[in-house]
Amino acid sequence: MADNSLNPKLTPLKWILGSWKGDGEGGYPGSKDKDPLHFLYTEMLTFSAPNSAKPVIAYDQKTISRDGTKKMHAECGFYRVTGDDGQIEANIAQSTGIAEVQKGSVKDDGKTLLLESTVVANAEKVKAIHRSLKYDAANDQLVILTSMEASGHPMTQHLSTVLKRVS
Repeated sequence: MADNSLNPKLTPLKWILGSWKGDGEGGYPGSKDKDPLHFLYTEMLTFSAPNSAKPVIAYDQKTISRDGTKKMHAECGFYRVTGDDGQIEANIAQSTGIAEVQKGSVKDDGKTLLLESTVVANAEKVKAIHRSLKYDAANDQLVILTSMEASGHPMTQHLSTVLKRVS
């Protein structure tokens, strides 16, 4: 018989569990060789707790063009509670070949998870990635803001997505 209980260390992240879908907008400054980027997308995101014995949440993310004709990006990994102080580590592998480790915590409001990269591997131009995941309980929405330091630019907002819970 499967144990469907949640590891107690995951209680502060219970709000993030489930499947989410929503629209996003992305961009990044240009360089002397490239024009600035701007794009629209739809994101599908799932957070699940696969094993009640461990304080781990599995993460799976995919994006497609807003018109649904083009696959754009995918990443997966694990969010792990690393101690009794609520610190969280995210290990993420991207379809671009980038692997990242981010660390952070749920903020005092109990509905905001802030993560900052400690390692970005296999990325020639990306130096750092920051993510903010904020849960809006009144509207059952997840707002994700992603900033990136890359290609000689300082930390700059890269992605903004508003997702609704679908399950």
